[in-house]
Parts: sequence; C-alpha cells; structure tokens
Amino acid sequence: YRNEMNLVPLRRFTSTEVDLFFTLCNKLKEQDTRKVIIPFEELKYLSNYYTRSQERFINDLEHVYDKMLNLTYVERNDRSFEKFVL
Repeated sequence: YRNEMNLVPLRRFTSTEVDLFFTLCNKLKEQDTRKVIIPFEELKYLSNYYTRSQERFINDLEHVYDKMLNLTYVERNDRSFEKFVL
C-alpha cells in the first residue's frame, strides 16, 4: 500500500483488526494483484495474531471484512479527485 493509506481513518477498527487490515494490504501490494490467498497460519504470523482460538480468528476476520466494505478513500489535487471504496 502507499503511505497515504496511513491516512485512512480506521476509527471503528480494533488494534487487532488494524493489524489484520494492514497485513492484507501489504500482501496485496507485494503480489501486485487484486486477489490474494493467504493461509490462516501465515496471516496469523504476519499480523502477530497469537493466543486466540480459530473461531475467534475467523470472527475477527469477518469483522475486518465488514468494516472494509464501509471504508472509502479520496485523493484530491487542484483539478480533480478520485474517490472509491476500498
């Protein structure tokens, strides 16, 4: 992701959800693709997600996804703007 991603307000995200969100963004950037498949264990490792049950992990991922569906991002300059749902 670009540095501007740090400006996206993630007020409704818990710290765990923020970690998961940026881990997913980073994997997408690394692979330069629109779709990425990450095994649970790898995602847990990359996001420092430890000592929680599989059920809790799935629940946290679902919450991240639900919140991502409501995120918007805007880039503006003097002559135009670009706005989209993340």
